[in-house]
Amino acid sequence: MSGAAEADLELGIRVNIDATRQVFDTLRRVNPGVKVIFASTTAVYGPPPSPGFPLAEANAPQPGSSYGAQNIPAGSYGGGSRVVNLPGVTVSIPEMLAALKAVGGQEALDLVEEKRDAVTERIVETWPAKYDTARAKQLGFTDDGTLEQTLKEYIEDYGSKKS
Repeated sequence: MSGAAEADLELGIRVNIDATRQVFDTLRRVNPGVKVIFASTTAVYGPPPSPGFPLAEANAPQPGSSYGAQNIPAGSYGGGSRVVNLPGVTVSIPEMLAALKAVGGQEALDLVEEKRDAVTERIVETWPAKYDTARAKQLGFTDDGTLEQTLKEYIEDYGSKKS
């Protein structure tokens, strides 16, 4: 959605702000006081203050794109919101391709068409690449593991089933 939000501001507002507000308005009417876990985007934070600087929950949002800006109010509609940076994995395009080849072989890799997209690059460059996940780990969350492991698990769960 980030690329589409940049290309069409009105669409981004409808999807990222208006639709989210409608969900929260409905929840307030139908089930007042319900707790909501809202998975948002780190695009709200914008680029880190310096390369390699890990994003912490206390960092103030400074989005570098309309998509990031549109997700600031969406994450605060419920009131009393708390931010937790969940553990994850940050990988480069070459690392993604290597994991794809390791799991799916050359045949899977041959399906990829490498094509630079300047608009997408500008958006992604505004996202932080490192995160302070200490709070999440204190709450019991664990690291995801490698991208290769994630791909294998995805195929195991959702890949084609042979009868």
